[in-house]
Order: sequence, then C-alpha cells, then structure tokens
Amino acid sequence: MRSFFRDIKTVRDNAHKVSFYEKESDKLTSNLQRKIFESSLALDQKMHLRYFVEKIDQIADQAEDIADELQIYSIKRLI
Repeated sequence: MRSFFRDIKTVRDNAHKVSFYEKESDKLTSNLQRKIFESSLALDQKMHLRYFVEKIDQIADQAEDIADELQIYSIKRLI
C-alpha cells in the first residue's frame, strides 16, 4: 500500500478508472430512475426505489471525491 502513493502514474490511472465508473453510474441511475417512474408501480413504491438509487449514486460520487483526494495526497508526497 505504501508504494501505491509513491507511484503517481498508478494513482492517476486508478483515479481515472474511478471517474469513468462514476460517470457510468450516473448514466445508469438516470435510466433506472426513468424506468422506475415509467413503471406501473404505486407512487410510494416509486419514491422508495428512487431513494435507494440516489443513495447508491451518492456512494459513486464519494468514491470519485476520495480518488481526487488521493491524487492530491500522492502529489504532495512527491514534493
């Protein structure tokens, strides 16, 4: 784990992957929410499902924020 922060290229590559998957998550959650509200479920069920989809999307957003912070941290370690 220690060598991970010393190799800026590895950190950058992994952060890029996290960013890519976060964008994919945004697309999927948008489509999923659209399908939920187009369905014949009751409104309370739709709202409940939308809540969980939003929470999962927040996890992806947090992962991207952490990846950004790791990039900054690894650059500071080189200085």
